[in-house]
Amino acid sequence: MRAKDLLDTLTDEQLTAKADECFAAAEAPIHPPQERQRLLAEADFYLKALAWRHDERVSQRDFRLEIWVIILIGIEIALSVYGLWEGHQQGKVMDGQLIALKDMDTKTGKTAEAMSTMGDRMQALAEKQSESLARLDEMNSALKGSLATTKKEFALLKEEQDARLAELAKKPKLALYSRNAPLLTPNLPISTRDETDTSINLDVTLRNEGTATATGMELRVVIFSKDASLTAVQNLRYERTGEEPGTDYHTYVIRIDRLRPNVQIPMTLTFSYPKGQAPFQLLFNADADNIETGTLLGSAQLTPKKPTT
Repeated sequence: MRAKDLLDTLTDEQLTAKADECFAAAEAPIHPPQERQRLLAEADFYLKALAWRHDERVSQRDFRLEIWVIILIGIEIALSVYGLWEGHQQGKVMDGQLIALKDMDTKTGKTAEAMSTMGDRMQALAEKQSESLARLDEMNSALKGSLATTKKEFALLKEEQDARLAELAKKPKLALYSRNAPLLTPNLPISTRDETDTSINLDVTLRNEGTATATGMELRVVIFSKDASLTAVQNLRYERTGEEPGTDYHTYVIRIDRLRPNVQIPMTLTFSYPKGQAPFQLLFNADADNIETGTLLGSAQLTPKKPTT
């Protein structure tokens, strides 16, 4: 095997190990002097091979560093050239900017003159505007006064309108009572007095429980009996309506001109009938201004007293 092939196949650790083996064998007392010299020469060969490899690595490292230094110097030269070119270009731009600044200075002077003229005009316009604002303030004050007056007039009109609406909303409400119970109460027991074999008195009270006066009022009493009749109404006018002969009911109208709110009219109704009259039914309804025609006020059933023998 050649020395070069041997060195190429062995690693640094293997060369070191072989050198150590040669040194260890040379120190053994069994070898003659000539063999010991050969072993030391072989160990020296391995050590020189390691030194050569080390020198070769150092030279390759130095060579790479020199290459990087050359690249960096080249980059520095390129940047310097680019900086010079950029400075030249900026110089051209600065020249153009100087020319533009000179032109701007000229235009600025003209603009200042124009602004001065415009300032004078704006001053005159501001004075005219101040005069206009003063006139607007006067008009605004006059308008506020007119608006306040209008508001007062509108408030008065609204009060009058509300009063008219409230007045229009007022309506009479009629109710008919027997003692303290309304005749509209279902199954209401009726209290009568002064009963005889042929007549009976019924005390009722007509009340206006609404908010307006009832005018042109007609209280109707319908008697569902062929022989019974209304013969007296205390202190009030009444009349019987026209009916066909042979009807089984009679209608009487009690007329009352006015009945103010929260006012009541007590009345005594006297009903007459022949002896032996069977119980009969009464129906009360009313008409008046601002109430529904035929407003039902209640009903009652009268049971005549049985004749004595």
